[in-house]
Amino acid sequence: MTAVLPPRRLRVDGLPVAAAAADHAGEAAADRAAVIVLTHRHAGSERLRSLLSAQPGLVCTSGTGILPLCEQAAAAWRGVEGRMDTRPSRLAASSISALTMPIITTVLARLGGHRWCEFVTAPPRAVETFLQMYPQTRVLCLHRSCADVIDAAINGDPWGLAGQEYAAFTATYPASTVAALTAYWTTHTDPLIAFE
Repeated sequence: MTAVLPPRRLRVDGLPVAAAAADHAGEAAADRAAVIVLTHRHAGSERLRSLLSAQPGLVCTSGTGILPLCEQAAAAWRGVEGRMDTRPSRLAASSISALTMPIITTVLARLGGHRWCEFVTAPPRAVETFLQMYPQTRVLCLHRSCADVIDAAINGDPWGLAGQEYAAFTATYPASTVAALTAYWTTHTDPLIAFE
């Protein structure tokens, strides 16, 4: 006569093995999840970038265009599919991921890391679209006080504000650099705070 013993249930850290493995896989995915730093000019991103770049395996970039590309592709899919909601269909999400993942992988391979960190000045809606494709992504909103932005801008551009990003503000407030920079700060900081 043979006795049938109940199957052993292996446990790790108090969890069944399958649950522990899934929990570990989730932690590993979170450790490799992208980091998006949503910011604007004169917000102190140079200092934060130097701190983050010192982290092993973290590849910091800016201006890759991946987030705006993601948003443009999602807008094209919404138009083609006739969707009014911002949630992409499964086909659209799959297509956008297939478009962006090779770019992200190439950036990581070229720069020798396993986790991507992008500093971006895109509108928050581009980050929202990216989060729909890559929900594990961590987002940092970097902004600073109005007085600090004004000080950094004036010290960084002592001969006056020039460039497309300031044009609307200097045209509205041609007699006051401080007023133009205050309007610039408000226009860029309010959406960041709302997104947070």
